[in-house]
Amino acid sequence: HVVNEGSLEAIINAFKEKHFTIFVIQDLLYWIGLTGISLGLVYYITVLLKLPKEQASQVQLIMFLLSFLFYVPVNFLARKFGKKAVLMAGFIVFALDFAFAALLGKLNMSPYAQSYIVGVLAAIPLAIFGILPNAMVADIAEAHGRKTGNYKAGVFFGARTFMQKMGQTIAGLVFPSIYIFGTNQVNEFGLRISAIISLTLMVLGYIVMLFYNEKEILKILGVKVVAQEE
Repeated sequence: HVVNEGSLEAIINAFKEKHFTIFVIQDLLYWIGLTGISLGLVYYITVLLKLPKEQASQVQLIMFLLSFLFYVPVNFLARKFGKKAVLMAGFIVFALDFAFAALLGKLNMSPYAQSYIVGVLAAIPLAIFGILPNAMVADIAEAHGRKTGNYKAGVFFGARTFMQKMGQTIAGLVFPSIYIFGTNQVNEFGLRISAIISLTLMVLGYIVMLFYNEKEILKILGVKVVAQEE
């Protein structure tokens, strides 16, 4: 398994792989949206719901603990229905979560209950996106290697990490300005706009994934998914 290309050529050719290009575009959209809510969660809790900061910390803890519990069912569902289908479901759940976040404080429901709903809903896609993207990159890299004779998983994973960092950087630069939209401090309008933007990014990620041909990759790998045979 040797790369027969120079470093720059290997990276360029990785992005020429259509499956990988589609993957990194949706991954970039995901990381921008995720970082947006990660940066803004404390404000969603304290400004929109008018709860103490301690509640934001508790919601974050519950969110990440639950995401680990969801790892097992996510793996099961991915084997049953395919990674693409489960990843797309993750985009849908995250979109619903962001839609709910945009309405925080406006609902006839306990503020504490609203905060927990945001955390629980987020835990599901966090588990999905915590597991499946790396597995999908591995599939893409292996399929590319079998087609071309150049096995360069490290290049694909490196390029994916670069796009991940780019998404986090973009979000870190843009979202803080959105939170204070129209004023010089974090405000309700800016926070709701940020949630709507993240919702839009998740919808776009879902649309991009429609063009990801998982069946073609699995065919090259000689792998079959039960759901695809039915």
